[in-house]
Amino acid sequence: VQDSILNKNALNLHQIFIDYKERLLIYGIYCSRVEIAIAILDLICKEKEDVRLKLEECSKRANNGKFTLRDLLVVPMQRVLKYHLLLQELVKHTQDAADKNNLKTALDAMKDLAQYVNEVKRDNETLREIDQYQRSIENLNQPLLTFGRPKGDGEVRLVSNIDKRKQDRHIFLFDVAAVVCKRRGDNYEMKDILDLNLFKVTNNPTSDREGKKWCYGFYVTHIQGHTGFELFFKTRELKKKWLEQFEMAISNIHPEKANHNSHQFKMHTFEKISSCSNCRLLLRGIFNQGYLCLKCGLGAHKECLGRLGVCGRTDPVKQKPKDNTTAPSSGLPRMIVIKDYSGIPSPQCGPPLSIHAGDVIELMFADLQSSWWQGKNLATSKIGFFPSDAVRPYPCVPKPADYSAHLWFAGLMERYQAELELMDRDNSTYLVRHRSKELNEYAISIKFNDKVKHIKILTKDGCF
Repeated sequence: VQDSILNKNALNLHQIFIDYKERLLIYGIYCSRVEIAIAILDLICKEKEDVRLKLEECSKRANNGKFTLRDLLVVPMQRVLKYHLLLQELVKHTQDAADKNNLKTALDAMKDLAQYVNEVKRDNETLREIDQYQRSIENLNQPLLTFGRPKGDGEVRLVSNIDKRKQDRHIFLFDVAAVVCKRRGDNYEMKDILDLNLFKVTNNPTSDREGKKWCYGFYVTHIQGHTGFELFFKTRELKKKWLEQFEMAISNIHPEKANHNSHQFKMHTFEKISSCSNCRLLLRGIFNQGYLCLKCGLGAHKECLGRLGVCGRTDPVKQKPKDNTTAPSSGLPRMIVIKDYSGIPSPQCGPPLSIHAGDVIELMFADLQSSWWQGKNLATSKIGFFPSDAVRPYPCVPKPADYSAHLWFAGLMERYQAELELMDRDNSTYLVRHRSKELNEYAISIKFNDKVKHIKILTKDGCF
């Protein structure tokens, strides 16, 4: 930006934001985890006085104590969510038509970025909400995460079309399923799961009776004629809310334009960050971000399904086999298993995940105060819960790097050669060199107080 303003009269300013948009997408993950990072930092400072004192010392040395590390962790989130606001002001005060149009293009890119970041942050908060549901529902033999985002939960009186029995239940509605439970104190016992792919909803206005509870209902009917239900609610307002939520969920599963122009679109979780094939805006969030055509592989927002051209293929897209040796594209943290766990003892919060020493786990939910974490075993692609003490952080292995282009890198060099190189230079001048005896090790040579000092660069778990 500074170069654009000083050397190019800001003529390419808009292009900088457009070019950097993809690189800034990582802030979706950063912003969704910064609160956890701050909580961990607070915990460490509370328990380790030496760390707290060192951080205070660094803060005073860096900015006279004006900003703490805690404050600085929030700054990237504040900045990335303000770019579109700054561009908005620039558009407002720009007179030239061409410049204005260029800035509007950059503004659209930064608005899309901000919406993506907020949605990823919201979805990560949703994961914590789903985990709380998972912990409170007993007899649940599969992860709720597979059902998508929660749409709501509450009391319902359920009547089966088979035996007409009235049953008081608590229902949890998700993107693709409704989990029917019986309340057991503070917890719930799972009784049934309604796969919304197989149901339709129909209003029943004849059941409405003013002034009476549990008389406001609608039908949930199985499309293949299996057991269906009528759901009753306490008030007309509750019935209206739940009917709308069920209709919206089923509409999202079977959108009106799903088969437009011979496409075959289905709600989909995109593992890689993807954009809509129609509007080119991002598919936002971390699960069920949009729709994938099972024939040609195009991705789209729901509102864009009817705007795409004719499907380019007639055969279903074959899923590429997953290579568990490569890093996951979801951006979720990875852990390595240090001891086997085969399901005993059983976690109360959900299904167990069998793991073996050496397996790599993609961490989906981890509470520092909990002895159970949720993750995906990349070796088996299964999801479940495992003891938190059975894993440790996966070592970061840096890609082989070529440092020769950097002025500070001297290549293969002995200590005495570094001393000769630095002796006639100013204090604080330094270089990084390959140690001659150990070609895989590096050292820093620096001139300090008119003497050259040598510092070995240590490595741990593949990191410097």
